[in-house]
Amino acid sequence: VHFMTLDRFSFAESLKDMAKKKVDKLVRFLETVPCFSEQPRGNLEYFSKQMQKIYFKRNEILYKKG
Repeated sequence: VHFMTLDRFSFAESLKDMAKKKVDKLVRFLETVPCFSEQPRGNLEYFSKQMQKIYFKRNEILYKKG
């Protein structure tokens, strides 16, 4: 059996790195969306940190008029 340990600093750095990669991935996506494509990177980073993934069922109604 093998175990690996991380000190607090290394663990915190790993979490920061993972969060940065997630933000970078969302920014790259937002850059491809026409209404976001002209925004400065700082704005896109802010937007990406505010986003959350929501799952919907196939053919689920998202908006109904009236």
